[in-house]
Amino acid sequence: MISHTPGLSHPLSTSLTLFLLVYVLVIKGDSSSYPFPELGPHEPVVAMLGGEAELPCFLTPSQNAKYMRISWSRSMSSQVVHVYKDGRDHPEGVMEQYARRTRLMRDSICKGIVALRILNVQLSDNGLYRCGFQHGSFYDDTLIELKVPCSLLFYIPLIVLAVVLTVLVLTIIVLCIRKQRQAARKGKELFFSIYEQPFSELANHHLSLRKKVKIGKKHCAQRKHHFTSMIL
Repeated sequence: MISHTPGLSHPLSTSLTLFLLVYVLVIKGDSSSYPFPELGPHEPVVAMLGGEAELPCFLTPSQNAKYMRISWSRSMSSQVVHVYKDGRDHPEGVMEQYARRTRLMRDSICKGIVALRILNVQLSDNGLYRCGFQHGSFYDDTLIELKVPCSLLFYIPLIVLAVVLTVLVLTIIVLCIRKQRQAARKGKELFFSIYEQPFSELANHHLSLRKKVKIGKKHCAQRKHHFTSMIL
């Protein structure tokens, strides 16, 4: 017969049961109420000087992040770039170089998708950014790299393309001008080929008339002189 010690096994089993119940309800409960691991782009985001950059960040599986705290910082958490909490942005505490230059794009925040937009990108913006989601005591973050090319090698393809397009446009303009000149020259030649003979005939006729008039005047002068000599 197995003996039973009152006041020992019963409280122990009760405590174990309560522990398991709390573990199931709190730790293993509805996990959708806590943030999941977050992700960002696998490749660096490239932005041009003076342009805009968008650094995407999202939770997976997707969930509503509207009432979470979403923070953006540089590689060090103390270098705050942008903070969103309680459903709005909090510009206080942001680094001076990012003041009024960041926007949190939250059109899909209910799906756990956000993006940090950086305006007027500068060379100093180059580097790593940390995107963090916080809900209560749960926190997770990921690193996203922004590349702002400062080397001339990056712009060489763009420069070459611009030069090629410029040369192409100038070549087309020169060819059009040359074609117009050739067309004008051909039109002029056609005009003279049509009207050159009548004009030359008219000119020859005019010269012939002038010659005849001159001869007639000469004959008149000779007759006048002859007539005068006869009278005298």
